[in-house]
Amino acid sequence: MVTSLVAVATVVGHHARGAREPPSERVPAECCLARALTLCGSHERIMLLYLAGLLLAVLGGEGPGRPKAFAAVALVLAAYVLGLVVVRSARRTNVLVDRLGRLLVVGVLVGTFVWLDVILPSARGSRSLDAGLLALDVAAFGAEPAQLFDALTSPRRTEWFAFFYFSYFVLIAAHVLPAVLVESRTRIAGELARGLVFLYCVGQLVYTIVPGLGPYATMTFEHPLEGAVWWPLVQASTATVNEASRTDIFPSLHTAAPLFLALFAFRNRALLPFKFTWPVLAVFSTQIMLATMYLRWHYLADVLAGIVLAIVADRYARGFTAEERAREARGLPPLWRP
Repeated sequence: MVTSLVAVATVVGHHARGAREPPSERVPAECCLARALTLCGSHERIMLLYLAGLLLAVLGGEGPGRPKAFAAVALVLAAYVLGLVVVRSARRTNVLVDRLGRLLVVGVLVGTFVWLDVILPSARGSRSLDAGLLALDVAAFGAEPAQLFDALTSPRRTEWFAFFYFSYFVLIAAHVLPAVLVESRTRIAGELARGLVFLYCVGQLVYTIVPGLGPYATMTFEHPLEGAVWWPLVQASTATVNEASRTDIFPSLHTAAPLFLALFAFRNRALLPFKFTWPVLAVFSTQIMLATMYLRWHYLADVLAGIVLAIVADRYARGFTAEERAREARGLPPLWRP
């Protein structure tokens, strides 16, 4: 399947480059794939490893729906390989191809996220590590924050934290969409891509290794969560997660992604718009972090793992300039078009 798609991508890539050689002289699909893999960046290789890891997790899993999960991951992998061949075979002076490369990154992450309700149960079976995560929190810190927040529960506090929890989706979209569609500063777009790809690929792959449902599903609470506006929106946005019992809590990406964006904005605070947005992101990231525990979605261990992931992703993102210089020294085209 992948080879057939690569063959199609080879022709598309040649047209994107404006190639004029006759069909008999064109490079075979296998060679074109090898060239694309040679020219792709480190974040693209991470995505390939991530998809391969999901395939292995599903193959080695014991849960229901394995054929459907395997087909979903295999389809995303084939589409990604096809896109890589097109993007890395085309001239980097082509703006449309450059934007295709950026959209490809987003499409793979969104595609696999949408299928997590099938992938995770297939990979983990009936296994859940909630008891171990709870015991770890109690042993290390003496209590579970979700239980402590229960005594402080009120409709006003629930609305406050639900607003910040829901804002996670807006924060991600507000950074990803401009970087994909309009950002002309290659370092800004490149660092965001490196960091977020690393963060989401590692985070979503670890979900298959450390499955858990969260305090809301495994603990009892005296006070119900109530709110008039934002809490119902959060419940609606997470309804499919609860119904499918998606074990995507460790690490907390609601913690990791906003914190990474706050660190990224702080490092670039001399530039627009980050000179104005970094204080806002700092506030939002801390409140979202607390919201994950107040709203009973995450254990403290999940949040701490998210903090570590954000810091590591930020360090990895900083390597974009060094990677571009290394590519230039080897005579390879840049990953991002100015």
